[in-house]
Amino acid sequence: MLEIEQIFKKGLSSMQSNKLSEAIEYFTQVLELDNLADSAHCNRGNAYYKKGELKEALNDYNLAIQINDQNTDAYYNRANVHDDLGEYEVAIEDFTKALELNPKMAKAFHNRGCTKHNMGLDQLSIEDFKKAIDLNPEYDEAYYSLGNAYYYLNEESKAISSYTKAIELNKSYQAAYYNRGTLYNDLGEFSNAIEDFNKSIELFKNSESFNNRGFSKLSLGAYEAAIEDFNRSIELNKENSSAYCNRGIARHSIEDMKGACSDWKKACAMGDRDACENLREFCADLK
Repeated sequence: MLEIEQIFKKGLSSMQSNKLSEAIEYFTQVLELDNLADSAHCNRGNAYYKKGELKEALNDYNLAIQINDQNTDAYYNRANVHDDLGEYEVAIEDFTKALELNPKMAKAFHNRGCTKHNMGLDQLSIEDFKKAIDLNPEYDEAYYSLGNAYYYLNEESKAISSYTKAIELNKSYQAAYYNRGTLYNDLGEFSNAIEDFNKSIELFKNSESFNNRGFSKLSLGAYEAAIEDFNRSIELNKENSSAYCNRGIARHSIEDMKGACSDWKKACAMGDRDACENLREFCADLK
């Protein structure tokens, strides 16, 4: 038994160090010594899951549950695999079983809410996110997910409040800044949007953040500054048709028709309908 415990601890240590293949080897050694060790199956499944090997992870969680049908973590982890595979109803069944075994498992309420959101059941997902928050008032991710659900239901003020709470709890929550900024853009609050995209870009530079900040600046009439952001967006993703289309609008606004039409032509070729419409309306006579 002592040998098994030592090997198991080595597996956990490897997991913590993100040495996933090594962890799998240790948990496999445990199972060779004790094939009824459901915790070893569960943890080896976790290692496979982190490696993106979902089939292997699912097999281990199944075995863990066969050995011990009271293994809460195995149900929870198996639910996450089913969600990743798009098997949402099965995922909800497993999250629900985990919650029957542990009604105070905040992350199970949260992830079940995410699955319901994936199914378009946003009103039901809100109930789960609120339960997760009741159990853990410092759960920043639950507030973020709650914001997403409100966003999809067009409850803008509640969405902003939820994103704001997530940011209060985690000042480095890049996605919360980005989504709140996007919502501010939708509401026409472009200065607020720029502040959020500034923070989003500070935390993680990506094409969409530059594109959306550029749109905010474009909407405020800061055309040259907007073009700079669209340039950065395109540098990061040359397939971002929206950035080309928006840069075309900014160039059109400063009477750079050649540049505008060039951008709209590129965006139209990528399937951007707005760009195609602008190309037809403004560029038909341009040679």
